[in-house]
Amino acid sequence: MEKEKLQNTNYDLRKFWNEAYKEENAPATISKNDIEISDALDECLNELAKSSTSILDIGCGDGIMLLEASFFADENARLLGIDSSENAIRYANATAINSKRSNISYKLGGLETLSKMKDGSFDGIICSNFLDVIPVESAIPFIKEIQRLLSKGGHLLFKCNFIIGEKSAKAMNAKVDDEGNVYLSGILRSNNRIDDEWVKSFSPLRLLYKKEYARLGEDRPKDRIFYFEK
Repeated sequence: MEKEKLQNTNYDLRKFWNEAYKEENAPATISKNDIEISDALDECLNELAKSSTSILDIGCGDGIMLLEASFFADENARLLGIDSSENAIRYANATAINSKRSNISYKLGGLETLSKMKDGSFDGIICSNFLDVIPVESAIPFIKEIQRLLSKGGHLLFKCNFIIGEKSAKAMNAKVDDEGNVYLSGILRSNNRIDDEWVKSFSPLRLLYKKEYARLGEDRPKDRIFYFEK
């Protein structure tokens, strides 16, 4: 993707997701009683949280996934969520306060924010439905930061959407370009990378296992979860 087009795409994406999170309802209040292990994503979050003393969520969105992890983690664990959407961060922080999760902080930021952190700062990293909805050229620097920031023996929980084939794209009224990127109403919604491409891009992290996750109430193919170790 040429430089100018890449910059425009990234700008449109930031604007799109900030507007999307603007429509979030009032901040939630979540307690430990609301948390249960009922699906593959819960299982992976539980495993990562229990083995980590410091957790980073890159592209944390509304912060709910990191909040759930906090209930599985030790009370002294340090949890940080990063996102480029002001509305998402505002909602996430308010929800954390409502839920009395004092060991979580959510900050506005992106690649530059990560680049200022020390090597091996986290023994657990979450990256869910973020790298697959930005251009591959933009995802690569984030992957390099993940590899750098993850401590030896640490774990990465990476989740991405299902592959959008021609039939699914047509049903969504989406357009697929020559590189396989999927656009809906002119906004990039998936870079559509296959499993092997993702696994290779995270090398030398070692894939421990892959699982599938069905979003509640959605009749469509399942999201993909990859669990890596450094």
